[in-house]
Amino acid sequence: MGAGGEPDRGGQLGYSDLWALSDDDRSQALETIGVPQQVSAAGVIDAVPIASSWLDSLAGAIERDDLAGWGERIASDEDFAALLYETLMKGDMGGQLFVRTVEVPESLPRKASLAVARIDPEAFFNLPFEEAIASFRERRLISPAEYRRLSDAAKARAFSVSRMTSDELVRRVQEILQRELESGASLQSFVDQVRDGEVDLGITATSPSYLENIFRTNTQSAYGAGRLRQMTDPVVVAARPYVEYRTAQDNRVRPSHAALNRVVFRQDDPGWTRYNPPLGFRCRCTIVTRRAEQVDLTRVVDSATLDIQPDPGFGNPR
Repeated sequence: MGAGGEPDRGGQLGYSDLWALSDDDRSQALETIGVPQQVSAAGVIDAVPIASSWLDSLAGAIERDDLAGWGERIASDEDFAALLYETLMKGDMGGQLFVRTVEVPESLPRKASLAVARIDPEAFFNLPFEEAIASFRERRLISPAEYRRLSDAAKARAFSVSRMTSDELVRRVQEILQRELESGASLQSFVDQVRDGEVDLGITATSPSYLENIFRTNTQSAYGAGRLRQMTDPVVVAARPYVEYRTAQDNRVRPSHAALNRVVFRQDDPGWTRYNPPLGFRCRCTIVTRRAEQVDLTRVVDSATLDIQPDPGFGNPR
């Protein structure tokens, strides 16, 4: 399973791991797991009403000269942090499930195999959050202690992203305000623009670009982390001793990522996880597992010989 020969379909839903599968396995993945974009899209939809409340209070914060306080309210918004937490958890759990139930099903414990057969009439990424948790834990891919660590890390990450979101939005408001004042506009006219919805921060239903960036990036990061967690499990390593870097193979792939396309690493190469996607914002690449007989040994690379750097804050150093 998982040795599809078709080219990647970068313009379609799903990351490159989906399009590296055979037709049958791809159908199974779509039916049982879904695609990560379902998680990020749902996150944006649910985040818009939360962000609207931030905009509602922005004009007053500017009038009071209290942008710092406005930012603190965003950073401590429990609803936004909870939404980020759910996004991170579903992304990570879905990545784990993809590897173990679709890509390397022979690695599943018997009890987990039976669980796969009897639950989830709907794709995992479409399940409500509590049902998704129950479904994932039914598979017993990680221990209860490992699950608690995963949950704690996701909560910490969610609050960290909330803080970064706050800092970025405050910075953008300050830049726009300074630009308006330098062009001769008054503070009151800027406040009026905010109240009229003329200040675009990328957090509204009609212009959600910033929210999309947040949820796409964090979904992909969590999904990649979940895949990595299972790809490096000793049972999976025994079945698939190689991994291969795959890009979306379209004109939006960055040159540094394109240079990695189809590069193969040995699982026992201690540095290969540095190249576990995403390697930058909106990266759509993935790493897929490979059996020994699937690998062209001329494509196997020692990660220490590569001079390709992930974007700051990305990659998985070990």
